[in-house]
Amino acid sequence: MMAALRSALRASIGLGLLASLALGVASCGDRELPPRGQLVVYVDTDAPLPEEPGTVALVPPLFDRLSFELFLPGETEPCRGCARELQPTREGAKNGTLSIGVLPMGATSLRGALRLRVRLFRSKGLAARPASTIEATIALPEIPNEGLVDVVVTLPVAKLAAPQGDLAAPIVATLGRPRAGFAGSFHEHEPRPCVGEPGPNEACVEGAGFWMGDPTLDRGAKTDFDGEAERLAIVAPFFLDKHELTVGELRAIGITYLDDPSDRVTGKIVGCTYARDGSGEQNLPVNCISWTEARAACRKLGRDLPTETELELAAGGNRGSTFPWGDDPPTCEDASFSRSANSQPDCRRGEEVRPGVGGTTKRDRIAARGGELVDLGGNLSEWARDRWNQQDEPCWGSGIFRDPFCDAESPSLPGARSMRGGYFSGPAGLMKRARRGRIVNEKRAVAAEVGFRCMRPGK
Repeated sequence: MMAALRSALRASIGLGLLASLALGVASCGDRELPPRGQLVVYVDTDAPLPEEPGTVALVPPLFDRLSFELFLPGETEPCRGCARELQPTREGAKNGTLSIGVLPMGATSLRGALRLRVRLFRSKGLAARPASTIEATIALPEIPNEGLVDVVVTLPVAKLAAPQGDLAAPIVATLGRPRAGFAGSFHEHEPRPCVGEPGPNEACVEGAGFWMGDPTLDRGAKTDFDGEAERLAIVAPFFLDKHELTVGELRAIGITYLDDPSDRVTGKIVGCTYARDGSGEQNLPVNCISWTEARAACRKLGRDLPTETELELAAGGNRGSTFPWGDDPPTCEDASFSRSANSQPDCRRGEEVRPGVGGTTKRDRIAARGGELVDLGGNLSEWARDRWNQQDEPCWGSGIFRDPFCDAESPSLPGARSMRGGYFSGPAGLMKRARRGRIVNEKRAVAAEVGFRCMRPGK
């Protein structure tokens, strides 16, 4: 019996007089094809894909768009009408309907092979980008005069940001159909709970795979900040302090500053919450603290500073959202950030904002086992354990990163340490989950805008 295209899914891509593509392949029994040959190209991938429309996803997918582009021999642009883009689904990958048909449309022969470029990517409302795309370019076999020839293109997550073949040197097409059990078999992104119980001031951040970076970020005038570069991070579970460490908590563990922070730079730093003489508000978060002192405090507690990746995972609520509460911009009730003219319209312009007691804002909080994590978006920026590297310097780049930690000096800015999150006197945009910042001089540099919290492994 001749295989057929399911009529409800058939959608031709015009290729002039040469070929056409059709989306979706079905089994025998729908209606017969015209009496001519056809290539049926299947996509086989282990990638986490969206659920069928109307189905609630328990775990966010990592990829959500699939594109096909057909190139005639010698051409570097797809032939006219030779492109299709669609939303793939987990069920489609499993049942083999992530496929296209390629058939002749009048020409009897072609001098050279047709090439097909297939891309599976994270869209974010944008076109495919190399860092968040699995790509393969294949040289198609000759289209038969009659019958069907099955071809399979494999797009494994392991090939993220590493294209298989290109237009000048396409890979040889593999004949056959998708292998059993491969579709959707990548599970490293799925949530993994902490082992053990959180401490009194801790909550569990479940391990997960997520996209670090947000390609829609606009640096604007803040050239010291970045965060648009994408990479897939696989993070083990960990326990994180529910709030930024307070003055009282720092004193309780016997940590005192190396020096009074008001004496560290020329002139007094306005807004420091700690004073060596014991004054100050004990429930306010510690600021004006160097990276070295912050890490020493965490280590005395048997913990450590969290990495950039851990802070970004927590700040997105394991969902990769723009802010801790979701993707919509904050109002002044939501988080502690600047009430200046560039803030949201409900803010009282000129109102003084200082570091606050943790958890007083409306939506800058993340639900977790052990309680809520608060102020991951605003209040104070927080020290990360990492050395700071620009996005294209040795520590970073694209691909898959497992529990990444940067301990290499930045060639462009030696001595810089990373910090994450917005702060009480900064604009709303600095509270975005993917935004990165840095301060130079880990032993001496302090700022009223920077504090810290501690973590410990949860695996």
